[in-house]
This record gives sequence, structure tokens and C-alpha cells, in this order.
Amino acid sequence: MGRDLIGVKKKSRSGGALPERGRKNRQGQGGTAADHRIAEMGIRLRRFQWLLALALFLLPATATALSGKVVRVIDGDSITVLHDGRGEQIRLWGIDCPEKRQDFGTKAQHITSILVFAKVVEVGPVTTDRYGRTVAFVNVGGTVVNERLIWQGLARAFTWYCDRSVWEGWDAKL
Repeated sequence: MGRDLIGVKKKSRSGGALPERGRKNRQGQGGTAADHRIAEMGIRLRRFQWLLALALFLLPATATALSGKVVRVIDGDSITVLHDGRGEQIRLWGIDCPEKRQDFGTKAQHITSILVFAKVVEVGPVTTDRYGRTVAFVNVGGTVVNERLIWQGLARAFTWYCDRSVWEGWDAKL
């Protein structure tokens, strides 16, 4: 720690001890102003790294529900929601519907359209997929669309990505 002109010991802003100017530190090196600045930068860098890691850890937890009007039904398990003036693609989490060209693909798309098209829905984001779509639960009028499509027999629980406790509950209600 350094001393000011009155002789009172100084601490760094971070609270850690800094090498005194003109005196030798533990390694036998003199504590110059440059050493003082380098030590201070190291403390600040470690603090910044910690805050960055904390922010990245908490980022997924800060995903909030959004709401918007459904402007397009792409297929049985993908929709476009108008949110903040732009369309956001939403993939229904935990389910897999047949594609349009597969058996019951157009039926799944039609039922999804009946449930959500031109309605305001609540979207509960879970994650983002490799195509940049928000993967989420979708609620409309108190109905979870993901679960409803399974009940209708137009989707299956996507067990590869879905939490076991969720899809077992869906299967039990069939």
C-alpha cells in the first residue's frame, strides 16, 4: 500500500494492496507508477471478466414472454408473430408436426391456423434454434397450443429436445 503526503496508507480503488513507489515488492522489484497502473488494470480486468461471465450466464434467464398477433402459419409447428413492428418466427417447443408434404401435414397446418391465426398470442421463449427462430410455448386464450396439437393427434412429443417431465404429462392426457 502506498502512503499519501500526510503518511496515511492508501488503498487502490478496488480495495487491493498496490506496490509502494520506490520500495521493493515481494519479487524484489521496485514499485513504480507503471507497476501501480498495471496492478490496477489487472484487478479491473478480472472484475470485468467476472461481470461478463455473470451476464452471459443470466442472459437466457432474462428471456421474457412476448405477445403479438399471428400473421402467418408456416406449418403445424411454426408460426410468425408480429412483435414490435416486425415478424418473428416462432417454433413450437417440444412438439413435431408432419411437414406440409407428409400425411396430415396440411391438416396440422389447418388446425394450427384455426387455433392462432389473426389472434393475439402469448409467447414464452425457451431457446433459439439453429435457424435463428425463437423456440417457445404459445398460449392463446388459456390454451397451450403445443399441448393442444398433441391432444388432437397432429403432433408428437419431440423427445430429443423436450424435457421428459413435460412430454410425459402430454402423453398421459391422451
